[in-house]
Amino acid sequence: MMIHAWEWLLTPSRELMCVLAAVYLVPLVRLVTLPLSAGDPVTRFVNRWCGRWDISIGWLRDSAGVILLLALSGYSLWQDAPPQFFYLAGPLLSVLNIFWKRQAMDRLIDFLHDHPYVHPQEFFDDVVASRGVIRLKLPKHPRRVLDPQSIDFRQVRGRDRIRFPLLVGLCSTCVLSRLVLCAHRKHRGKFIARLAHAISFLWGARMVQLARAAVVREGVAFDPACHPHRVYLFNHASLFDFVIAPLAFAAEGNPASYAHFIVAKDHFIDNFFVNRILGMGRAMEVLGMIFVDRRRPTKEKAQQVVSQAVIQLADEGAPIMMFPQGTRTRPFLSVNGERLGSAYYASRKRPQLEKEGGHLKKGAAYLGIDAALHLAKHKRHGSVSLIPIGLMGTGIVCPPGSIRLHMGVVMRLRMGEPIVVRAEDVRGIRRETQAYRLSVETLHQKIDDALRSLIKVHAELERRFFEDLRKTLDPLKIEEVAVAMKSWRNDDPVVFVILDYIYACQPKHWRPLLGELVQLLLECAPRERLVELKLKVINALVA
Repeated sequence: MMIHAWEWLLTPSRELMCVLAAVYLVPLVRLVTLPLSAGDPVTRFVNRWCGRWDISIGWLRDSAGVILLLALSGYSLWQDAPPQFFYLAGPLLSVLNIFWKRQAMDRLIDFLHDHPYVHPQEFFDDVVASRGVIRLKLPKHPRRVLDPQSIDFRQVRGRDRIRFPLLVGLCSTCVLSRLVLCAHRKHRGKFIARLAHAISFLWGARMVQLARAAVVREGVAFDPACHPHRVYLFNHASLFDFVIAPLAFAAEGNPASYAHFIVAKDHFIDNFFVNRILGMGRAMEVLGMIFVDRRRPTKEKAQQVVSQAVIQLADEGAPIMMFPQGTRTRPFLSVNGERLGSAYYASRKRPQLEKEGGHLKKGAAYLGIDAALHLAKHKRHGSVSLIPIGLMGTGIVCPPGSIRLHMGVVMRLRMGEPIVVRAEDVRGIRRETQAYRLSVETLHQKIDDALRSLIKVHAELERRFFEDLRKTLDPLKIEEVAVAMKSWRNDDPVVFVILDYIYACQPKHWRPLLGELVQLLLECAPRERLVELKLKVINALVA
């Protein structure tokens, strides 16, 4: 069969010419219409359809197709036969098409740089249309823009309603990564900063559009100018946290800068698909993101990450975004499998589940103290502001272990009061001393309290707990449990940790484990027995 296919390729025929004409349709027509440039609706419509065709086959035509045609030319010469014209014309058209594609990307980069809040559907329509048969003339101003303060795609219709969200999401991510890499070859400094701000906002808005969701920013409003050294801290429940986190920064209305993420190296660099195929890892590298090696963690590597973040934060003035929990938490499901949200304490790894306070790592606290010490060391007045932000709804849209998006969810960015670490307050403190460790521990507790209160962890767990008790206990017993709960609402969250773990378990475990917890509460059992129950819940959770 392979021999017959090779002979068919070597023998000129009408069928072969038709196949090559279809494959090279867009570059051929583009060569004829090279002097033309238009941006009217008819041109956009024709270009979109032709662009879809060129995008679907262009990646294969301009790589493997070129190699095949050059091999056929070489084989013809080896057989002392002149190569067919189209064997050489094909690679030439591919080279021209790559050049035209680069030109189109440059125009799209300039457009996005000047209009950072363009509607994602309009921009990606232009991306497709720019691959069409006529050079696309971009408008001076976008026809539609988004308000960074509130984004709502729940009622989308027509072209804004995407049919294959996973595929379109991957393609959109790939396009934006390529734009970053292309821009980095030509531009630096303020241009890249503004473009990175625009691309991060556009990527977030695009993913929200694919989920037909809404993002609402609420909570405390603050003036960014009063907090020049900012670290944004988020709870972590879903991959969608990375999507909407940049929207919190974009809502501040400063398109001339962008936030630097502290992210897992194994997700973005070690993952070949994300790094090389989608190009996301490479794009994050050129933008100066900070990567944490979670597979081979050491104290020295952790200190290097904190030191790198301190330099970017204190010296370069780049805002930092990070997830202090370090990994996504487990999802909450109903008895029927309906998504209810995500846990706060229930990590996905057993060592973190067993460790006291293992749900939250101290990296953010070390960063805050070290950055303030850095300012004090260089005799600069000022402070480091750690801004807690509660993400709500992302665990419903896309919980860990699932690629199916739940449509129509309202995701919330709940801003908290900035936790300020002043340079003069830490002046004189030396690293690795008792005062330094105490400062880190105190700040770490403030971060935990702030994130927990923003998403109302304890209130929601207690509400759900008593709702379940009403199904099995009489009112007098429930009143006794409520009285017993009062002593655990202060500094020690062990009861709420147990409840969080229980509701992260399979529904079949809820009733017996809740029954044991009720019994311990009614007996006013000591903390040691509650810890024993916690270990039992962990065994059920990881089974």
